[in-house]
Amino acid sequence: MSVKFAPMTVNCVSYSEKEPAAKALLDACKGIKDRNSDLPAGEYMGFNMSLRYESFGSQINLLLRGVMTYQIDLGTDAFGNITRINNALDGLMKRLEGAREQLAGYEKQAAAAKEELEKPFPQEAELREKESRLAILNADLNIDDDGGQVAPREVTQPLALESDARA
Repeated sequence: MSVKFAPMTVNCVSYSEKEPAAKALLDACKGIKDRNSDLPAGEYMGFNMSLRYESFGSQINLLLRGVMTYQIDLGTDAFGNITRINNALDGLMKRLEGAREQLAGYEKQAAAAKEELEKPFPQEAELREKESRLAILNADLNIDDDGGQVAPREVTQPLALESDARA
C-alpha cells in the first residue's frame, strides 16, 4: 500500500504527482547562486520551503518553515529527497509527544517545589538561636571598636632561637 503524495508547490508551480515534484525540487537546487541567503522554493504540507547552500559541507539544505524551522539535507536522488522530507515531517509528531511528556514532567516538578516551599523549615528555632548567639559573639569581638584588631606589641628582647636555647 503506497502513501498518497501531498501536493507540492515548487517555484510557483503546483505538482500533485511525486515524480515531477521531486524533479522540480532538484532543478530548484541548481538555481542557488547566492551562498549567503535562502532561496524561496515553494510550499509543502503547510510549510514554506526554501533552499540554502551550506559551504561548510558543500550541502544543499531544505528549510521547512512553519512556527519553527526544520532543516533537511538534500541529496542527488529526487525520490530520496521526498522521502527525507516526509520522514522529517513524520518525526514532528514524535518530537511533539516528547515535548509534551517533558512539559508534564516539568509541571510535576514545579508542583512538588511549590509544596516544598509551603512546608515550614524544621530547624527554624535552632537557626534563630544560632543567629542570636552569633550576633552576641560579633558584638563581643567588636568591644574595642577597632574591628577586633589587636595592636602589635613591642618586642623588648630578641626572641631566642631553638639553636641558641640548646647551646
